[in-house]
Amino acid sequence: MSASSPADSTMVKTEGKKRRRSVDPVDREAKARERTLRNRAAAQLSREKKRRYVEELESANTQLRRDNASLAGRLSGVEADNHQLTHKLEAVTLQLSAMQSQMSFLASLAACPTALPRRLCPPPSCRPRRRRASARRRSAATPEAIPTRTRKPTRLGAEMESPLLILASLPHSTS
Repeated sequence: MSASSPADSTMVKTEGKKRRRSVDPVDREAKARERTLRNRAAAQLSREKKRRYVEELESANTQLRRDNASLAGRLSGVEADNHQLTHKLEAVTLQLSAMQSQMSFLASLAACPTALPRRLCPPPSCRPRRRRASARRRSAATPEAIPTRTRKPTRLGAEMESPLLILASLPHSTS
């Protein structure tokens, strides 16, 4: 058998089918080396791309952590302010309630001026005016009907009775 048979080195068409031609072993090694080099370059590129992506993720993570810490600090401050304002509101609400209670109490006392102690009475300009008794009532209340010790002078400059005279006019008990 000879080494130069036509079936070994060339493609032969037999009934429409192609056959592979045998490839030179030198070409095969060259193609394998090229494929290996392309594969190495692609792997290196993929590693670089992955490294950049991880670096971007780490920097984004660092930035988000900083932002989170900043926002947590602001939240703590706002919560403290809210707590303080809530306590102030409660105190003011209690004061307002106490003032409203006092105002309603004073209003009820003002409706009945005889129930007020003298120091709690409103000034005369704020009090309702009393009507004077009619002439019939004044004539019924004669000075003789009023006990001596409670009678007050009715005019300016009128003199008050001496306390000794008042005591002398009181009935004496002899026991």
